[in-house]
Amino acid sequence: AADLTGREIERTLLDAAAGDPNIEIREDHLAVELAVVGEDAGGHRCTGAVVLDLDGDRLYTCRARFTLLATGGLGRVYRHT
Repeated sequence: AADLTGREIERTLLDAAAGDPNIEIREDHLAVELAVVGEDAGGHRCTGAVVLDLDGDRLYTCRARFTLLATGGLGRVYRHT
């Protein structure tokens, strides 16, 4: 039997994000590096990410007050996930 829990969580989160005027969803974009300031002063602070636009084949910096790293798991790596 297929477990659809992950798919339903993803759908619910995407629907909520799409309805929030403060969230912009950019498809076909890949974050390739974190934008960090303060290296010289020893106090590193993340200010966004360097992003690759896969359609336009260009790099740009996307600045943000908050940066959240959300990484997906690999299904079936462990017997129980």
